[in-house]
Amino acid sequence: MPVAAAAPDISQRKEDTRMPAYLIGMMDVTDPEVFARYSEAAGRALAPFQGKFRRLAAATTESPAHVYEGKAPASYMFIFEFESRELFDRFYQSPAYQEAIEIRLRATNPVLIMVMDGD
Repeated sequence: MPVAAAAPDISQRKEDTRMPAYLIGMMDVTDPEVFARYSEAAGRALAPFQGKFRRLAAATTESPAHVYEGKAPASYMFIFEFESRELFDRFYQSPAYQEAIEIRLRATNPVLIMVMDGD
């Protein structure tokens, strides 16, 4: 059973769905063992949609990241990169990623934001 809302119908969009799309995730991991299962499942779900994964250094005492203004939003941050909004939508709505979401929600308190290339 999907846990996330479906993305809007891409046929009604006015933006160029061929521009790169990025899913930015910020979260605190509450159960590392379960989160490891999410990481494996998400990696398998990315492959068919040419998605790229990049883990960002979180602003912790052990990391090279620094917060210049405000408070660090989370201890774990990542970016999934897609060649287009269409590929992102297909990935996010895929049964494989919906299963990964269910795992992630048991191990984190996430904030995920999809943005498109501004060029």
